[in-house]
Amino acid sequence: MRNAVLLAAAMLSAVLLAQGQQTDQSAVQQKLNSQFQLTQLSSDRNNVVSTGTTLRLSKDGLVMYATSSPMPSSNSYKNGKITQGGGGFGRDLAITMARGGQGTANDLPHHKFTVNDAVWVIKIDVHPNDVTLRLCSNPGDGMLYYGDLKIPYDKGSSPTPEQVLAKIGEVLTAEGGSAPLTQTAAVRPASSASTAELKLPALYVNSQNSGDQLKLNPDKSFQLQEEGQPYHGTFTENGDSIELNITETNSTTTVTLHGNSITDTSGHTWTLHN
Repeated sequence: MRNAVLLAAAMLSAVLLAQGQQTDQSAVQQKLNSQFQLTQLSSDRNNVVSTGTTLRLSKDGLVMYATSSPMPSSNSYKNGKITQGGGGFGRDLAITMARGGQGTANDLPHHKFTVNDAVWVIKIDVHPNDVTLRLCSNPGDGMLYYGDLKIPYDKGSSPTPEQVLAKIGEVLTAEGGSAPLTQTAAVRPASSASTAELKLPALYVNSQNSGDQLKLNPDKSFQLQEEGQPYHGTFTENGDSIELNITETNSTTTVTLHGNSITDTSGHTWTLHN
C-alpha cells in the first residue's frame, strides 16, 4: 500500500512538473510573439508579402540558403558565436538528401551574413531546451535567403521569458539601436524627416519589368499592377517609408522613397514616370 501511495505521488509530481514546463514554454512563446512582428512570405517563398520587425545581427557567421532550398539552413548561437550544426553538416546534409540526387546543398545559392546585416523573423518555435527563430533576408542581390537560428538554454536551466529575450538580444538587435532587444523591440521607431518629397499623383514603374506599375493618388488610395495581377488599397506615409495596405491579400508591405524612385522589399527599384 505504501509503495502504491509513493508511486501515485511520484506520478502526480511528474504531471505537475510537465504542466509547469508547458506553462513556461507558453509564456516564452507569448512573450516573443509580442516582441517580434512576423514577416510573411508568399507560398513559394520567393517574395515578401508583408514585412515585420527588422532586426540587425550583432554577431558574424549566420549562413542562410536561397528560399529555393527545400529546407532552411541550421545555425546555433552558443558561447557568443554563431556556428553551423554537426561538424559542418547538420541541416545542410538533410538539404542534400532532400534534393534527391540533384546535387548537394553547397550547389544552392547561399550567403554568409555579418554584423549589422538586416534580417526578418518569419517563424518562432519554443522548445523545452531552446528557442529557434526562422529568419529571412535580402542582402541586395535580388534573392531571398532563409535559415534557422537555434538559441539553446543553459543546461538544466528554466529561463523566464525576459531571460530568453535577453539571450536573443545578444545576437539580434532592434534596427537603429546597438543595445540588446528590449520590451519595445517590436515597435518600429518613427522615421526621421523625409529626404524625399512625395508629390501626388505619382506613377512608379518597375525598372526590371515595365508592366509592373504603382499609382499613388492624392486621396491616399493606390492601384498596383504586378506580374499581371491588379491590386488596390490605401497607403500611409512615414518619413521615407510608404506603407501599402493591400485589400486583395489583407496584408501590408512597405516601400522606401529615394528621390524620384522607390525600392520594394525585394530590393527592386521603381522609377517615377509622371
